Amino acid sequence: MVSASDPKPGFLILGDGGLEFRADSGHGYIMIPWANIKRVRAQVYMKTHIRGFFIDVDDGRSFNFVASKAVEALRIMRDHLGSAKLVKAATLTGTMNKRFHNLWQNVTKRFGRKENK
Repeated sequence: MVSASDPKPGFLILGDGGLEFRADSGHGYIMIPWANIKRVRAQVYMKTHIRGFFIDVDDGRSFNFVASKAVEALRIMRDHLGSAKLVKAATLTGTMNKRFHNLWQNVTKRFGRKENK
């Protein structure tokens, strides 16, 4: 059984029908057809390094893969899925900046200066 709380080293195989993950120990196997993949979110760090990616499938589940050759894997996925389904994953700092910006806009809208007419 493969789960996020128990990560396993293994092989990520990208083929014509979809992708497969096989754990080294033999106790983990996932097969995801290309048609079932809704979105692939790349984990980009410092604008240059890609650590891995999340794969969101049509039944609501999300799988996290860390790959040593993530760029090559994303290129193969782009060939099968199209570039519209590959996106950059939200980072913690980006999410916090967006929330702070929205909060600041709400505060200035509510307590900002009113124009005299």
